[in-house]
Amino acid sequence: MSPLQQFNNSLQHQQLNNKRAEALDVEPELAEGNKIKFAYNATGRNKDWDFKKLAGNFVDVFGTLADVQHHIKAGHAICAGLLDGKWRSKANIIGSQWLLLDIDNSNIARDAYDKPIKDENGNYIKVYDHQLTIEEALAHPFIKKHCALIYTTASHKPDWHKFRLVFLLPEYVQGADTVEACTRFLMQQLPHDPACKDASRVFYGSTEAEFPLVNPEATLPAEWIQEAIAIAQIERVEYQQRIQEIESRRKEWREISLTEGWDIDQLIQNALSFIPPRTPGSGNYDECRQVLMALVNHYGPTDAEIIAEQWSPSIKGSTWNIHAKIRSFRRGGITIGTLFHIAKQYGFRFPQRQYQAYQPKGVINREQWELGRVREDLSSFQNLLKQAIAPFSSIFKGFKAPPTPKPLPEIDTPSANVIIYKPGNIPYITEITGDISISCQPDEHIATWVEAVSKGWTQILDNSHPGLGKSYNAGQLTAALFDVDKLIYQDANHRNPSTLPIETNFVDLPVRHNGFKLDPTRKTPTGSDFKLWTKAGETADTDGNCHRTYLFNAFRNKNFSSLDFEESGISPICGGCSLKNQCRFSSGEGFGFRFQKRTAIQQFSELRAHPDSTPVTLTNAADQTFTVGRLWEEAGTLIKPVRSVNVNRGDFETTVGKLLLLEPNLLSQLQPALLVLHQLLTQQIKPTDRYGFDDASIRALLPPFPTGLDIEAIRQASEPDLTFLEDLDSIDITGDKQLKKSSAARYAAKKVVKDSARTAGREFLDLPNYWLPDFLEAWKGDGSFQSQWGVLSIYRRNPKHTELAKSAKFNIYLDATFKSHKLKLKLGIDEPVLVIEQQRPDYRNLKVVNVTGLGKLPKNRSLPLTSRVNALKETLKELCPTLGIIDWKQIATQAEVRTEYGHFVDGRGVNRFSECDAIASFGIPYQNIGVLAAQYQVMTGETVNLEDKNSAFQKYLTDLIRAEIIQEIGRLRAHRRSNVELTFYFCADYDLSFLDRELPGVKLESVDAFQLCPEAGNASEQTGHAIVNALTQLWQSKQKITQPAIANIAEISQAWVSRFTQRWGGWQHFKKLLLLLLDSLNSGSNKNLADLDDDEKWLAHTYFPMLIAESESSPEDTLEHVAEVATIFTNTALRRVFNFCTPIVLADLLMIILRCLPIEVYSDFAPMQAVTNPTVT
Repeated sequence: MSPLQQFNNSLQHQQLNNKRAEALDVEPELAEGNKIKFAYNATGRNKDWDFKKLAGNFVDVFGTLADVQHHIKAGHAICAGLLDGKWRSKANIIGSQWLLLDIDNSNIARDAYDKPIKDENGNYIKVYDHQLTIEEALAHPFIKKHCALIYTTASHKPDWHKFRLVFLLPEYVQGADTVEACTRFLMQQLPHDPACKDASRVFYGSTEAEFPLVNPEATLPAEWIQEAIAIAQIERVEYQQRIQEIESRRKEWREISLTEGWDIDQLIQNALSFIPPRTPGSGNYDECRQVLMALVNHYGPTDAEIIAEQWSPSIKGSTWNIHAKIRSFRRGGITIGTLFHIAKQYGFRFPQRQYQAYQPKGVINREQWELGRVREDLSSFQNLLKQAIAPFSSIFKGFKAPPTPKPLPEIDTPSANVIIYKPGNIPYITEITGDISISCQPDEHIATWVEAVSKGWTQILDNSHPGLGKSYNAGQLTAALFDVDKLIYQDANHRNPSTLPIETNFVDLPVRHNGFKLDPTRKTPTGSDFKLWTKAGETADTDGNCHRTYLFNAFRNKNFSSLDFEESGISPICGGCSLKNQCRFSSGEGFGFRFQKRTAIQQFSELRAHPDSTPVTLTNAADQTFTVGRLWEEAGTLIKPVRSVNVNRGDFETTVGKLLLLEPNLLSQLQPALLVLHQLLTQQIKPTDRYGFDDASIRALLPPFPTGLDIEAIRQASEPDLTFLEDLDSIDITGDKQLKKSSAARYAAKKVVKDSARTAGREFLDLPNYWLPDFLEAWKGDGSFQSQWGVLSIYRRNPKHTELAKSAKFNIYLDATFKSHKLKLKLGIDEPVLVIEQQRPDYRNLKVVNVTGLGKLPKNRSLPLTSRVNALKETLKELCPTLGIIDWKQIATQAEVRTEYGHFVDGRGVNRFSECDAIASFGIPYQNIGVLAAQYQVMTGETVNLEDKNSAFQKYLTDLIRAEIIQEIGRLRAHRRSNVELTFYFCADYDLSFLDRELPGVKLESVDAFQLCPEAGNASEQTGHAIVNALTQLWQSKQKITQPAIANIAEISQAWVSRFTQRWGGWQHFKKLLLLLLDSLNSGSNKNLADLDDDEKWLAHTYFPMLIAESESSPEDTLEHVAEVATIFTNTALRRVFNFCTPIVLADLLMIILRCLPIEVYSDFAPMQAVTNPTVT
């Protein structure tokens, strides 16, 4: 037994949940040779199956893609997920390592009434509906890049292609919900059969199968996994919340029933008598199915079947087979309350309650709760009315509440510690003990920097607003101006600078690369294509300068950079390179990085580089240190004071196994902590909130740090020996003159070295992350932890950027929203900071519109929310054709019909929006909260409590969000275009009142997304809009207005129409009064109607004006009187009366009708009435 097995056995004795551990022990990974684990069933062939055997005989096996082809060609069935030997059902799916899509190119045939057509056997008839041919699939870029296998199905024909696409996942995923979340991501890329989303779906093999594409190396993008896991977790939480709500309502219902003494069985029978039974063509299938599910939930399947057959008997030859339908139900969620809810739509009412529970102060009653729901569902009712009666707005009374006074703008007067710059008046740093601020004019900007450096200031923070030329002015600086050898412009976008002076005056410091991808759609100021890092599967457009770049990238990713020889001459990666000597003195394809970098440092005084690739110390040929000044672009996001290393189960087990072999005595002190880590990494311990385990919860699980633990000894034991990277196999031919002359011998010698280097490279990539010393230091107190989805993240101080700042003669930090206390926090310094800011510009030409009603708009959005957002984007694009769009990067990169950009990446430090008249930003730009909390704890040493909304961390987080919003607004460069009206749409629910202080003169507005675009509203808003549109369409076309007609036009059920309009005072009431009033307001003439009788004249000229006059003092009585008139008089009579009323009386009657609604719904409607002055009397 190996030492690692011994350790695992010792852990298993202490584990509380052996069953879970055993399940995780069989968790497959992408194995060597691209082996995967998949499920197949060999008890049938092609489509000839005993369905009982098909459901119960799937076997999980390890195999290659060739093995999968063998089973498909043998006619065996394969399953979308793994079943662990259990019966095939979604509940038994344990995970998967692949995704499959059906391409059938078909659809169900439908008749003129859009009903599916069946053949004589009762099967749906399918017709050809083009999705994708095999030729198109083979040419599709996504399929070419990510699809591992294509095979034809048994029903494939040359003129009707039917085939399947097999996509391998980069790693095994657990759980049916996660598999289905991954599948939904895939479905967004390609046409498909919608049934493919089922994680337990069967895919039949075919003995006639052909395989047009076999690509065993292809996998789907790795980032899909974490996104899918996050979405699945959200869905699980939402589902549990729904279940809890259902249980709460059920408990409340039982308590009321017991208190009132109701006979539940009798109530159910009474309610069923109101609900129409299922009949062919009735269109109430979904409603009846919900009733059946409610009965099963309440009574159980046996009694429910008897009751349902009495209420709505099974219909032979149709899908309404109650026995079969009950057997198909897989989960609950539909309670008996749903049955009563449906029955109430058809007139059922509960008995009058005799007992009402006492409502203590602060607890709302049922009516108040219902009112809240009405308010939520009808939040857009005012907008619907505005659309319906917009043509008549000019006749309404001119009244509205006095406007709320705007807060007085804060005057940007320099405070006592702000110095108005005049040449020579900046104090020496030796004269100051704290921070000071300098306010300067635009033409004094560079002079202020130079004088500050000359007065000894080393930390200079420029807070000038976005667009005031910080970067442009920085590009005009030189090293000689500050009397230093090198002036380095530190920027994340150093290869693609945003201003012309930076690009032309500063030389880019070469980085190690294997070629860049050129993006011709984006240009630098000099017109060059953007240079981007190549992604997996892409071919570089430029020559590389280091063919071993992938090893250096892995070196950093595995946390080996802490070993401190990545860039040095003793690097084992360089030592094992066959081109190491050429790389030092020349450059060519695949080599020359060291030569290029040294040349740039020696020959140029102004350089631009990323801080991560900038040496802390620069030396000349004589090894003398250069003096350096640094300019930090967008310093708030550029400076990274915290580094992290991630640990998964494989890293853990490999490292612990090595430690057992080399230092078994050290393990005894670590074993209790390692047990906790094992449980975290195998997810045996579950987090209590959506952020996973934070530092405090992990430390609560860990034991105290062992006294006397020798971290250095463990560091030496766990440190990897990388000498194998340079100890390569070789053939020495120098001693044999004959061999030395032989080209074949020289070729063989080079090939041996190259093959040995490749083998060493593969061994290096297989090494685990170097994590244990960092874990021990963090456990001791110098760092923090976070764990989520079976990955432990360790956060510790990153000294590189602090060392860069301290090594410079001076630092000028360019960032409009980065405050001095955060600069000190990030760099870990406590010396004075000089803050420079140009006078703030006037933003009177800028309007910021907060588009609400969409929530926070996170990056993981449901399909309905995505559709709403896309509709809003299209509407805003129509309003402003030059609109720039900023969204989460993962969403922006998938946009096909629009060009979109990403938060953080494109929201600061770029000029690409300077020609746009408007920008729309979607979602609150906040970073991963758990990661930010861990970083904050490392920087401050303070424990973070995410539940404390008044903590210092919450203020820190708020500052970060506000900073990003201001930066994104700054992309419009409003002050440079003072004669152009500009608009920034912030699309998320967030308080933007802080902008009034930050942007002098800015106009702030708020609008519901539904007002801009009805399709962006929520479900209730869109339903209400559809009903009003349908109502208006029928009214204008003089068609008969009925609930079925409304439902047909609005494409919703009649029950929906009834429920929605019931809240407006009832369908009949609403239809009669509203339409008659609208018709009368619109017609403006009564010449074709008979003269009014005396009663009707009295109504028009006396009674209605009198009711209106009294409505202010007794609105409820007025509504009662108007409703009474509507029930007594016929439609013809009311039409005559309304046509003799003045437009103002008609408008006021309309407002009276609205008073049947809660005041919160219609009160905001009043301001619209004051839009115009009355013109008709």
